[in-house]
Amino acid sequence: MSSQEIVRTKLFSAYEPRFSPNEHHTTLHTRYFSIFIHKLLPERLSSLDASRAMILLFCLNALDLLHQPLPSPTALPWILSRQQSSGGFDGGPLIEAHLAMTYSSLVALVTLRGDLSVVRPLKSLFTSLQLPDGSFRAALRSGEADARFVFSALASAWLVRDFDGIDTHTAAHFLAACFNAQDGGFGLRPGLESHGGATYCCVAGLRLLGALHEVLDAVQCRRIVDFCVTRQVAGSGGFNGRANKPPDTCYAFWIGATLQNLGYDRFIDRQGLASFLDTTFDPMMGGFGKTPGEMPDPLHSHFGICARVLTREDSSQHFDTCLGMSKRAFDTHVTKHPISKPYYQGYEMNLCC
Repeated sequence: MSSQEIVRTKLFSAYEPRFSPNEHHTTLHTRYFSIFIHKLLPERLSSLDASRAMILLFCLNALDLLHQPLPSPTALPWILSRQQSSGGFDGGPLIEAHLAMTYSSLVALVTLRGDLSVVRPLKSLFTSLQLPDGSFRAALRSGEADARFVFSALASAWLVRDFDGIDTHTAAHFLAACFNAQDGGFGLRPGLESHGGATYCCVAGLRLLGALHEVLDAVQCRRIVDFCVTRQVAGSGGFNGRANKPPDTCYAFWIGATLQNLGYDRFIDRQGLASFLDTTFDPMMGGFGKTPGEMPDPLHSHFGICARVLTREDSSQHFDTCLGMSKRAFDTHVTKHPISKPYYQGYEMNLCC
């Protein structure tokens, strides 16, 4: 028995009932994510303790996409308790407010069908973290400032229906400046190497602002599509994040979702992608690993579930790829909080290049 199989056996042997290999993968996935919700964090993932809000989001969103019951509403008070005086949310006790955790907490609340009207204003957080070039720092004491946190800020503002405190003009132009004309991708900052995750953040952020076609022309949009299509690796069906890199489960979401956000998901080889995901699925634990043969973790397992939805021809009816949540949760949220300001309307338009 390999070392990974020993770890799997020890981790899951105490959990009943046991499932036969012939039962549906959904059962294994549900058990996998439910264990993390109930506070079991393996030692090898202890570094994620400061990101509890994000792990909770991964688990809730995956279960919702699997059409599985969500945990009781007792999770709502815990999430709300993580909001600090600045308006931002932290990932756990004794951690400063962080834009990625703020986004994660808000999407988790929406996934639980919570009411965001009880969330305190985020203006102070946005004002303190946006830099003159339009980018955002991750947190007050963080030196990181790039497209990931611009997306986190814009998605958070969109969800609470309040962009006060954000200079949306400079934010849009920062994201546009991350575009690399030579290959059609986006870097995390202007001049940096194109990357699948950065491309997702920039395209989704511009869509949330309704500014995609204000700052990028049709030729640039087609270049983005080219970049994304060439990320699907022939022979494996998986997606990589950069040229000459092996395919990775999470990029099946970052790249596949970007193609859907642009209206070109028809260019995804869905059968090839499904075959790749079969190789990273863990038949004993459930969940997905980063690459074939690797143990699953919450991040890759979550994005593996998201990518599984993208293998469906009707994926847009089940998954909102711009905000990264189930379409059911999105529709419920929009019903509670109707879209009103003009720049929100861009998100509802046909944005095909």
